[in-house]
Amino acid sequence: SRPTLTVVSPFYNEVEAIAEFCLQLRSVLDAMDVEYEVVLVDDGSTDGSWEAATGPDWPQRTVLRLASNAGHQAALDAGVRHSHGDFVVTMDSDLQHPPEVVAELLATIRAESVDVVYAVRSDRREEGRFKRWSAHWYYRVVRALTSVPIIEDAADFRIMSRFVVDVVNAIPDKKVFRLILPSLGFSFSTVAYKANSRYAGESKYSLRHMTRLAIRSSV
Repeated sequence: SRPTLTVVSPFYNEVEAIAEFCLQLRSVLDAMDVEYEVVLVDDGSTDGSWEAATGPDWPQRTVLRLASNAGHQAALDAGVRHSHGDFVVTMDSDLQHPPEVVAELLATIRAESVDVVYAVRSDRREEGRFKRWSAHWYYRVVRALTSVPIIEDAADFRIMSRFVVDVVNAIPDKKVFRLILPSLGFSFSTVAYKANSRYAGESKYSLRHMTRLAIRSSV
């Protein structure tokens, strides 16, 4: 039978964080009393992340492995295409997206009967000046180039209905989720959350990556 909830999370070279992410996410999901599945996508890691992500045993978890580093959005797309849940959460695996917010996202989309619920950061003051600047720059540039009302500070932490997932999966590759969802006019709500610090390592979104994402969002 179809699970109620799927959680999709890509990772790339997160060997220090991915096992802890799985532990925390499993604790949250097991307490929610819903049928669920977890789809992790290894975006061509080279540091042992695959081994860390595949153990210990977790029956509800599937780990997909891409042949090479295809990028965060491509890995996200692969995971969403592999999902089966009535509702699908996308989130990062570095623990900046708190797993406990997943329960609030599911409760909100059910209560408000909307298509998408975006988790929106309530505060970015804990980030460095460059990270805050590059994030603000990305949203400003994409709005100017596309006129799509993307939600600032929403990034890729959200829950979607199966209807939305089926529509998005019918669209050809090279999609940018944070742009394509608002461009299609789905009904939505938001949930505010406070981001955690990265559990380990450094952000994969350098200025080059943010620039490439902005260009990809606008074409």
